[in-house]
Amino acid sequence: MTFQIDKLDHIHVFVPSREEAAEWYEKVLGLTPWAEKAHWAKGAGGPLVLHGGIALFARSGPAVQMAFRTSGPGLRAFIEHAAALGLDDATGGPIGPDSIVDHDGAWSVYLQDPWGNQVEVIAYEPPEVLQESLRSDV
Repeated sequence: MTFQIDKLDHIHVFVPSREEAAEWYEKVLGLTPWAEKAHWAKGAGGPLVLHGGIALFARSGPAVQMAFRTSGPGLRAFIEHAAALGLDDATGGPIGPDSIVDHDGAWSVYLQDPWGNQVEVIAYEPPEVLQESLRSDV
C-alpha cells in the first residue's frame, strides 16, 4: 500500500489554561468542546479538543504541531515510508512499529520536521484493524 494522507486532522495549541483558551475560541470563532473527546481532557496532560480540529494543551511546546489523518493500513505504510527515508520518531529512535503511541481510540506516530515543528500521523480505527495492518514486520 502506498502511504496517503486523508486530511489535516487537528492542530495542537499550547496555552497556559485550556479552559480560558476554550472560552476564547468559543467566543471569537464559535468553536465548542467536542464531547466525544472529553475523556482526553480529564488528565492534566491531555487535550481539550474543540470542534474545528483545535487541541488545547496546558503546556509549552513546539512552535506548532500538525496532525495528519490516515487509515490503519495507511499508518503502516507511513511507517514503512518513513523508515525507508531513515527518519527518527519523537524519541530520537528510528521510526518503526514501536513508534506507535496508543491514545485510547487513536494511534499516532510522531516526528519532527527539519525546523523543529512536530508532525503527527494519526489513525482512528479499532485496535484489531490497526493490528491487522501491522501484522507483518516493517
